[in-house]
Amino acid sequence: MTARTTKDSELALIVEGRTKILVPSKSLQSRAATKREPVFFNSAAEFNRDISIIAYSSFLSNSEFRSYHRKNNSKDHGNDIVMADSLCGTGARGLRVAVEAVGINRVYFNDANPLAIEIARKSSAINQVQDKCLFSVNEVCKFLLNGTTKGNNTTTAAVPCQMNEEGRTDKMGERFTIVDLDPFGSPANYIDCVLKSVQNAGLVSITATDTAVLCGKYPDVCLRKYYGMPLSNSYSNEVALRLLISLIALTSSRLGIGIRPLFAHTNMHYLRIYAQVTLSSKMANSVFDNIGYIQHCFQCGSRTASSSENRAEACELCSARLRTAGWLWTGKIYDKDFVKSMMARTSLLDRDMVEHREAPEEDTKINERRKDDNSKEARDGFQNRNGDRGARSDYKRLKIVQRLLSKCTEECDDIPFYFTSDEIASRLKISPPSLETIIDNLSKAGFRTSPTGLNPSAIKTAANINEIMTFFKR
Repeated sequence: MTARTTKDSELALIVEGRTKILVPSKSLQSRAATKREPVFFNSAAEFNRDISIIAYSSFLSNSEFRSYHRKNNSKDHGNDIVMADSLCGTGARGLRVAVEAVGINRVYFNDANPLAIEIARKSSAINQVQDKCLFSVNEVCKFLLNGTTKGNNTTTAAVPCQMNEEGRTDKMGERFTIVDLDPFGSPANYIDCVLKSVQNAGLVSITATDTAVLCGKYPDVCLRKYYGMPLSNSYSNEVALRLLISLIALTSSRLGIGIRPLFAHTNMHYLRIYAQVTLSSKMANSVFDNIGYIQHCFQCGSRTASSSENRAEACELCSARLRTAGWLWTGKIYDKDFVKSMMARTSLLDRDMVEHREAPEEDTKINERRKDDNSKEARDGFQNRNGDRGARSDYKRLKIVQRLLSKCTEECDDIPFYFTSDEIASRLKISPPSLETIIDNLSKAGFRTSPTGLNPSAIKTAANINEIMTFFKR
């Protein structure tokens, strides 16, 4: 069988952030990611990757982490900060990390598709970061459990990771500081491998794109893969996110590891969680402090969080039968200090963009350079992506990230569900007031209430559905 190849003329050179990335030209013609192309690239995940750069840089700049890392990292490998892009496709995330993230020494790229690795390697040379990039063609768990090795830019490490009491591995099988897992579909099959391959006090970032399963369309599949039942309702994305965190937490506890969610978000077709892992029997033993259920009444709209001990059969407001979601994570999904450090990072990026905001013609110059038929990339046969890429596009996305982070710092994230303004207005048969008015009314009535980063038209509140409707319009 002849291996598939991609001609340079079938590749487009795009720019995300400050990084040039070679991708299949046809992948830019649709906003929906598919596996039909010879190499996988999801153009719709640019926002997702923007957040990754901010999150990784914020994590690595944390003084507590850096002190721990210097104290506990292997002498053989120095104090290198190493990131694994374990299902890299064209390498978009790993390339952006190599170019843009603060504090990364090495980035490992892995994909089972050798063509993807070939393209990622070309992109690393275009960005002049090939010296810090290493490449592997392997099944994801084999790659992760091999650990890291120093050497040239092709890794074929075969030394398995062996966990010791300090949470490190022996000899050549060093663990990664950051492990990213971004599969096409469910991450469930790979969670064990990710957790075994990350350093103690390191970071995992995990994406799930099987939202039909997690949001309630296939409940039996969800129960099998995530150990919990979903709910198809107005806040199904939060239920889905908490099912994902629960799977990670329960798997961690079996391995004697605890997790601390730092940040999470959902957008379009994906869910994403950033969590710090700690080798700790105490944290592992207390996992069920944050695992429980959400009970929802589809008749009156009531919803409550419950544990195994206080699960109810009937709604306390209308006596209708309750539907239950879970096991799922009922604890906090944000570390507010971490989110604030992400906000500080976006402020630095904002300041760096001032020149572009003050010079509107800069966008035109950038795009003209990218479309220049005489450019080196064009001479090499690569197509260039046209469109509104440039300083203003980057600035617009940065502002969206800042608004999201601002909501997350205010969010009552220990409440594992939200209410949409349209949902309440529909029950009252009125037009919804502004979100600020709703939050102000409920807060003045004594109920803890906040916006949520999971839905721009929703609130989180300690008030029940009847209390919300009473103070909704006042």
